[in-house]
Amino acid sequence: TNSTDLIICGIGLAVGAQTGTDCPVAQRVTNPSTVVAIVVSTGKNGATAPVAGTYESENTDGDAVFVYRPPDPSTTTGGEYDDMTAWIPVGLLYGRLTAAGVLP
Repeated sequence: TNSTDLIICGIGLAVGAQTGTDCPVAQRVTNPSTVVAIVVSTGKNGATAPVAGTYESENTDGDAVFVYRPPDPSTTTGGEYDDMTAWIPVGLLYGRLTAAGVLP
């Protein structure tokens, strides 16, 4: 995995399993080199500081690893999680550019 590849870590991710710019292969929702953009909403608690939980902090730490999982209450191991994560895969981008006549 290249450190610039955008990686989405999944629901089964254990707290702290993501390390720096990577996450375990078994926990990845996407393959390396397949995501061209990610949109993250930090949810209702995003307006407060500090970040509420371990998973939420992964979405705002400035690296290329992001977490996608269902909401968790603040009493859950790893803390509250109310972020929303969406991404655009490279195939969708190419398909839309081809349909628009931008690509051959």
